[in-house]
Amino acid sequence: MPAGPDTSRLSPADCVAALRSYPRRARQAVAGATDGEDVDALAEVAGPDGRSAVEHLDGAARALEVLGEAVRSVLVHDRPTLVPAVLDESARVWPDEGPTGDVHAALDHLEAAARGVAEVAEGDAGGAEGWDRTGTVAGSGDEVSALDVLREAVRTGATGLRGADAAMAASRR
Repeated sequence: MPAGPDTSRLSPADCVAALRSYPRRARQAVAGATDGEDVDALAEVAGPDGRSAVEHLDGAARALEVLGEAVRSVLVHDRPTLVPAVLDESARVWPDEGPTGDVHAALDHLEAAARGVAEVAEGDAGGAEGWDRTGTVAGSGDEVSALDVLREAVRTGATGLRGADAAMAASRR
């Protein structure tokens, strides 16, 4: 899995707690505007990696939607085939819908996506044995457990938040 925070020891409950914290943390990343600052404009400024806070938040939200569906699929189906984007960050390419220009919409999107993954994790696990269920990633044939996918959702969200925070910090310089 891609670089980012080490999530390998997180329990399902830890993952849910992290996911539920992402909306608050995302709002904190873009908050703190001083008098005269236009948060929407700052959130559109490219950060050190060439992506704006809005792009980081939107990308994380879209990835969380994919990962949430993968968690659900592994928990409720026998050995489902999962899209490559579950493990391959480079496969997470979203259609260009043009600039959103609205950090608040990106924050709402992230909140809904993070909440959706958390709700799947809380509702469909069917006990501890549910987290050991596996699916197969298309193309690579790699087997991945429901818990591995949930942990990837946590890692992906955390990475998106860090990127948004860095972009906002750079836009204020």
